[in-house]
Amino acid sequence: CDANCTNPANWTELPVIDVNTTGQGTEKSEFFALDSQGRPRAIVSSPSQTLFYITCESQCASNAANWQATALTPVVGRKPALTFDAGDRPHVAYQFTNNSVNADNDVLGYASCDADCTDVANWSTDGAWLLGRDFRSSFSIEVDASNRPRIAFFSSGLVVSDTAQAQKLIYTWCNISCTVGSNWAAAYVGTEAGDGIFPDLQLDANDRPHISYINNESGYEAGYAACLADCESAAADWRSEHLESPLSYPPAPLRPGCIQSFWYATYPTSLALDSAGYAHIVFGARNTQNCLSTISEKFRLVRYLELGSATDPTVTPTVTPTVTPTVTSTARQYLPFVRR
Repeated sequence: CDANCTNPANWTELPVIDVNTTGQGTEKSEFFALDSQGRPRAIVSSPSQTLFYITCESQCASNAANWQATALTPVVGRKPALTFDAGDRPHVAYQFTNNSVNADNDVLGYASCDADCTDVANWSTDGAWLLGRDFRSSFSIEVDASNRPRIAFFSSGLVVSDTAQAQKLIYTWCNISCTVGSNWAAAYVGTEAGDGIFPDLQLDANDRPHISYINNESGYEAGYAACLADCESAAADWRSEHLESPLSYPPAPLRPGCIQSFWYATYPTSLALDSAGYAHIVFGARNTQNCLSTISEKFRLVRYLELGSATDPTVTPTVTPTVTPTVTSTARQYLPFVRR
């Protein structure tokens, strides 16, 4: 839509490319973005988990022939997340399986391209961290003012790694040669285990990270974390808080034959920072009801939160890495983090 977008008649819809993404997690990832010139781009995953880079240069809502899909063979993965830097270079985070690296967990991968990105030969990629192999593993990617990638990710269950690293929200960064996995560093955001699923990362005008997320353990609350200082060091000052619990919502009307009603926050969250640095968060709330011994969904809400100042949430403990181990494969294992 180009104008008066509250009028449905002013919207144009155009099917462009048929890439079946069923089961690959695209519905929970940030697979679509505009570059600085307003041109649409996307990264999607096929049933074989081949990643496709999809582009259009002009007349994108009127001519399907102007769209192009580039298979990033041999890169395979799912849940791709896409962003662009100031030079219109794409940066992608994605999840993939590499049993030679770890037979029980997946790998968080990073890919980028400097120019002519419809040529697969111009893409570079590597793995950086382990992720649990289930639907809760999730991540969000942004670039700072110097075009350097930053990722917030939820580790989910790590069945063969240190259990202290499972189900954690982690912030990771790289400053040079970022398609070499060993060049990434990371620290815990400091939330409790299970608190941080489906994060959305944004950087403010000072390149400080802000993250919205869902608490997957206690009440399915919407949460928010912000780093105030030294965000890419062992002295990072992270703050976090729970914002709203749908369990406190008034009960939804019971459908016939139903005896119980529950509200939960649901994924994904979406975070935006306004010009003053204040956080605005949107998330979904889901109502389920116990009807004739069967629990099923009955209603959904879209919730919008204005947080005001994003620099004064409740203090929570921060966890930082203490050592950097030697990388022994193309995908780095987790750092041995400790709670400070």
